Amino acid sequence: MRELPAISRLVDKVGSEEFEVLPISIDRDGNKQVEPFLTSLGMEDFTTYYDKERSLSNVFPLDTIPATFILNREGELIAFARTFINWGDDQAVTLIKGFLEQTK
Repeated sequence: MRELPAISRLVDKVGSEEFEVLPISIDRDGNKQVEPFLTSLGMEDFTTYYDKERSLSNVFPLDTIPATFILNREGELIAFARTFINWGDDQAVTLIKGFLEQTK
């Protein structure tokens, strides 16, 4: 829950033209639980996808939440973190910009 505002700040700092953020909720109640939470944060326009069947766990290790998976332009997993990260932090922004430079 702490990570969503940080992800929003990351998009603001890096710009959404170079990369795509796809937040995915694996909550059983999906949008019934997430959308009121986003509204309480003032993030009504934050796009969230829902994996109600939890099929994403067939592709990514989801034993720890939150989990962040970074894929390159070809859809290959190049990094992941299975803990909270303050994505609005300058070090995190530098990390993402470094990944973007590698794919150019």
